[in-house]
Amino acid sequence: MVDCSLLDLDQIDREVRREIIRYVVERKGIRPPALGVTINYISMVLSGKVKAGDGLLCNALKFIDDQELSLLLKGIIPERKASLSGVVREPS
Repeated sequence: MVDCSLLDLDQIDREVRREIIRYVVERKGIRPPALGVTINYISMVLSGKVKAGDGLLCNALKFIDDQELSLLLKGIIPERKASLSGVVREPS
């Protein structure tokens, strides 16, 4: 689980956000209500019509572990207050 408060989300561009959402929805099978949004909003994000907002991104990152995060960010390290492994916490 990623702690969004430790990341600079502004450094995560539109395309990477979309790939994170796609990964969480398609690969991990997480449904839109679990992400706090509607299926219509997810559809617009995945089609590139709208940018995934910070709220959706943070909700999606809760389903990502450190290895998945490294792969999805493709070398972008949007760290603010912690190392990459430090932003991932075990679910409580």
